[in-house]
Amino acid sequence: MTELSVAIDGYNAGVPTTVKGSIYTDNMGSPGKRIAVSAKGISTDKRQWISMHFENSVTGTDGEYPGVYLGSGFYWIAVSVDKAANFLGFPSSTEGTEGMLQLEEGFKPGNTVPSLDFNGEASPATVGGSFSVHASMTNDYNVNVYPDAKQPCPSATTCDECMRTEETRQQYLGHRCAWAAEDEAVTGCQPIAYLMVNGYQEDMSCHTSWGQGMFVELEHWYCEGEAGFDAFPVAAAQPDTEEECAQACKLANTAWYKFSKVPGGTTRELGDLAAAAFYCKGFTYDPNPESPSIEKCMLYKDFTNIVPTVEWEKVRDADDKLILKVTDMKKKCFVQKELPNICQAGEGTEWFRDQDGVFFYTAKNGFMYQVQKTADGGMPRCDGGSVFGGDRQVPRKFCNGFQQNAEQNERNPPDPMCSKCVAHSLQHNLLAGLITGGTDSGGCSALAMHHVVICPNTETKDKLKCPVGSVIHINPKGAKYGRSDKAIVCNANNPPKMRNEKCGIAGNANYSLESCKNKQFCSVVVADMIAPNCAEDLSLYLEVSFRCI
Repeated sequence: MTELSVAIDGYNAGVPTTVKGSIYTDNMGSPGKRIAVSAKGISTDKRQWISMHFENSVTGTDGEYPGVYLGSGFYWIAVSVDKAANFLGFPSSTEGTEGMLQLEEGFKPGNTVPSLDFNGEASPATVGGSFSVHASMTNDYNVNVYPDAKQPCPSATTCDECMRTEETRQQYLGHRCAWAAEDEAVTGCQPIAYLMVNGYQEDMSCHTSWGQGMFVELEHWYCEGEAGFDAFPVAAAQPDTEEECAQACKLANTAWYKFSKVPGGTTRELGDLAAAAFYCKGFTYDPNPESPSIEKCMLYKDFTNIVPTVEWEKVRDADDKLILKVTDMKKKCFVQKELPNICQAGEGTEWFRDQDGVFFYTAKNGFMYQVQKTADGGMPRCDGGSVFGGDRQVPRKFCNGFQQNAEQNERNPPDPMCSKCVAHSLQHNLLAGLITGGTDSGGCSALAMHHVVICPNTETKDKLKCPVGSVIHINPKGAKYGRSDKAIVCNANNPPKMRNEKCGIAGNANYSLESCKNKQFCSVVVADMIAPNCAEDLSLYLEVSFRCI
């Protein structure tokens, strides 16, 4: 898809309307993840078509193409406007839509609007009416998800033609075709159902091959998550190969319509699969499971953990050298190529470094921020410390796609997949801005910050803690013992007027928390702290701002 065009009347009183188009995945009838966002379009007259082109480029099966590559399945088109405007529809035409979703979201230039999750901070409302939108597309004729030839299966004389054929004879009308194995009594292209009913084997070297191209393999990475189901809804259609697994995942939100493993491939013949259908984010494939009862293919609704397995291993010799150890994953991990962030799941993968040595931070909203070095080549500083915490020149933990100059970072071994992750995210419009340094500006506000309030005689390690693999970094002047908010009440016996008083100096408790530095969690005795400029009978508490690095 190269561009979207929308019919709009938005040029009022000499003021134009700015619009952006976007594409979302379909999650069983609702918009899901944003795949791409277009460049801005501006109305210059009343009642006109506004074009919004995609600046992305994708690699197809026969070269580089401008625009966004969409595979099989369903998608949502969204249009964002910077002010109220009248959309034009064609109710008597097939171009029109009846009913649509409307969402209140502030308009901004750049990539961060609309949000990555359609149902993000605001809930969409279904409204009546219609508007007309056109999508300009170029077909990839080298990829055939569904049969595009209708004829008797035996009429197909080659494997490729057979894979693209749908049976037209009445007995097996609408069934897909397959190539019979050489040593069977029947030969050539036959309806799959005919082969199955009569016990004939397929020639497994002849198969459709569009599925794997829709996914990215996270080489040597481990992934796990919420499975779509424990076993495939139709036992006979259980995916057996990597390609069949990819097809099953891609077609999951269409109730496996015309899935090549199913004789007829229609929902009717599969049975009622509406409840089993779902949007499949990816799959794992194990060609040799430990037990026959374990399925080779597992489809996932969501990934909760995606982590690299590359690590340094120390060789105990005179030089105490480090060698790179790559785990040979029995179970391969694949993620849908259309998703914008293929490598982000779970804690500990916020920082990435690409092949050129540039650092990127992935914020909680899913967007990436590029770290821009200072004029003297140093790293920017946020809230008085390095963007990476303290005086660090690199993050404590990051996905390292930089492999030049034989650089050895013991905690973060080089992994080319990390750089591929960055490139994929940038191609899907995830760059939100630069981190140049400052306090609440210069991109620093994108960094995940934890703010906790701890009353005296309260266990601090329940609040001063970080996920496994990261440690506490308390900002300069980030720990304060005193009072700053009347709404915080540690001692109910304090009269209201005492709660309104403010006292304490930012950073006055940093020294008391020195022992927390570089720990996953920390225990301190708040009651032992002092605040010289606070009244003795005032109810005080500890406020801490920290990051997990």
